[in-house]
Amino acid sequence: MKHTHLALLVAFGMLMILPMMAATPTTHDVDVTPLLDDDFMRLNRGQSEIAGEQDQAEWWNSSFIYRRYLNFTEPDVSDRTNVPVHLYLTFTSGHCYRDSIRVEYYNNPGWTNLPFQSWNTTYDGAFVLSTTVSFMVNVSRDSTEKNYYLYYAKEDVGSVSYPDFYPFIYKSFTVTLINIASYYDNNNYDIEMWDTADQEWDDPRNVDPIWSGGTMTPDNTPNGTLNRLETVRYEPNSASANYWWGYYAVYSNYPVAVSMGRGDEGLSNSAINDWFPAVGRIGTGTDLEFVLGGVEGFENDNEGKYWLQAQEDNTEVNVWTAGDEADTGWLFHNGSSVTFPAMLDAGEYISKRDVLYTTYLFGNATKPISARFGDSDASYARDIWGFYPSVDGKLAGEEFYTIDMGNSNDVTRITNLGDNTVEVSVYRNSGSGFSLVTTTNIAANSSYSVSRGSASSGDQEDILHIVGESGAKLMVEGIYRESSPGDAGDWIPATTGERFGSSLKVWGYNSFKFMIVAPEAAEVQITGTNSGTLQIPAGGVGTFRPLSSSSSLYHIESNASIGVVVVGKFETSGAYRPTGDTGYGWMVPTYSNDGDANALVMTISDEIHLFEFDITVEDLDGLPVEGATVTLYNASDGNL
Repeated sequence: MKHTHLALLVAFGMLMILPMMAATPTTHDVDVTPLLDDDFMRLNRGQSEIAGEQDQAEWWNSSFIYRRYLNFTEPDVSDRTNVPVHLYLTFTSGHCYRDSIRVEYYNNPGWTNLPFQSWNTTYDGAFVLSTTVSFMVNVSRDSTEKNYYLYYAKEDVGSVSYPDFYPFIYKSFTVTLINIASYYDNNNYDIEMWDTADQEWDDPRNVDPIWSGGTMTPDNTPNGTLNRLETVRYEPNSASANYWWGYYAVYSNYPVAVSMGRGDEGLSNSAINDWFPAVGRIGTGTDLEFVLGGVEGFENDNEGKYWLQAQEDNTEVNVWTAGDEADTGWLFHNGSSVTFPAMLDAGEYISKRDVLYTTYLFGNATKPISARFGDSDASYARDIWGFYPSVDGKLAGEEFYTIDMGNSNDVTRITNLGDNTVEVSVYRNSGSGFSLVTTTNIAANSSYSVSRGSASSGDQEDILHIVGESGAKLMVEGIYRESSPGDAGDWIPATTGERFGSSLKVWGYNSFKFMIVAPEAAEVQITGTNSGTLQIPAGGVGTFRPLSSSSSLYHIESNASIGVVVVGKFETSGAYRPTGDTGYGWMVPTYSNDGDANALVMTISDEIHLFEFDITVEDLDGLPVEGATVTLYNASDGNL
């Protein structure tokens, strides 16, 4: 057969090969499927203008035929540097081949391949249906950054790997424990300690004599790799009032559950054994999955207790062992035995007690749940401390379901973080339905305390349903010994409920300290019974000691987002070191854009498809011509 050479003249303007949006943005419908089905990302919803600074990328070739524009707007708070972003994406089946995702930054004229991690992924054969892509962005104050792009392909284009890229960052003060449990396989982690003298993060072996001497467990290697439900638990072999304790940073490829506070070698009382709320994979109070484990007891190592509580009706909950088998020994809130899957309505919970601290479990649900860790010692539910999440996962809001406590010293404190008096109703469920406890008015910056319910080894904890009027900003916390608080420790909320922000309120006491971490350089002003101003470098930490002889509300204001963990108990004179009752344990949230009250506003375009040609060359008889050459010309200038 005679081979035919055809010249096809194609007008580029008619092809619309690339959407030209640099000058005039195009409006797209935005797919805003929530991250993990339960986030509060600042995604613009509905019709949004997506502007791309670069629209004719040589890099965007016939292999990577899909991309999405990413715009980030800084809300006039501060410059942002290396802000972790966790972007949940869904794909049409057949569009995103496994491992084909790339994150790119346009430098004008060049391109930078950005490191990223992809996790929480579902597949249809070799194609990705959904995933979470984690990367970092830089945005100047009060500006919109338009140079971030995400590419993917429908065929095998190879893979990239960034094992040393850590978009999950957990920073907190601790006493004698760093406990890390992984949600995913092949999860690399690294630990640094804050060097107070040099004002920088460093290998803890260069900072602390216990780390450098190796007198700790499991050893003094501050990094490693964890698989799903695998854990590592760092503790000194013996406690010291002078060493090991301080500020630490844990970095990881993928989400981990990090708890800090009291380890097995306490200054007097050992072990994490108070009650504290869990933190979800991206730092929220509710999630679809939780890793459970690591809690000892006041008397024995097998007194750990765990609760999973529904926030919506018709929530299906399962708990799995490390061997992916359904766990046993769980009870409903009314004391009846659980057979998985457990179906829960809003507020209902399941729990399991007397769990050895080295046993780790995995709980998941079809709708957002909260989790709580605790201790089932002889006093039952002693040493309660921690902030409950509202039904939307934030730590401040208008509606809460909480698990009540059973020790005679336990109370639930409701604080009005808002500027006006609000009406609040409290309901209790002791196993047979909710009944009204009280309806009360709480003035701005004031609190109301709910007396404890009853609980014992044979009597499950009550459920509290706390409902404020529309728009209320309530903070709900469990407290042990309210009039003279001792051991304490947990991450406090911004007034809008996120774990990072620039306006916070917290109850202080003269044996407490406010431990502050600052992603960006921050000037922090604290006002209360005593006041002070801290200058914290970007990525650094600061400490403030309240002097109030009774619980007093302190206001914390910053010119950049910060996170604060309140910890007690410390010496009230001398070196102000940790005492035997320094807060037993708390979970550390990862810092990310999603958990920041001053979050970057992120807008993502629809999937943009590079043109494809499916050309068949036929001869005059209508038969396909094999080996034909097709050349495309620009009709306006005759160039290829």
